[in-house]
Amino acid sequence: MLKHQMAFVALVAFIACTVLPCVGQQLAPEEWGAPPVKVTHSAGFRTIAGKKNTVTLNEKDLSFTVQAGPASWRMVPSSAKDMVVRAFDGEFNVRLADAGSIQIIEYKTGFKTGVKMTLD
Repeated sequence: MLKHQMAFVALVAFIACTVLPCVGQQLAPEEWGAPPVKVTHSAGFRTIAGKKNTVTLNEKDLSFTVQAGPASWRMVPSSAKDMVVRAFDGEFNVRLADAGSIQIIEYKTGFKTGVKMTLD
């Protein structure tokens, strides 16, 4: 029985010496294969820049531009007919940029990076 206990203690010691030093170390996303993406905020604009593409979001009117190599696409700003809301047996249009509270924050899940927008 003592022999089995010593083998168990040796196994636990081996695991502790090999696994525990790795606990708490975080690799940069690029080190484990995720694409390098950087999110910045400056003067009312959020920029999501990857290796090949860049998206710039205007926080005031919610328009954005996508730059993909030499191509550039400009998306229209928020307008009075962004969304149709149905309430109290009626329908009406709303402009998303008119939300009372707009929160835009950096969003990282470990495998995706971007921005998260909450309109209230």
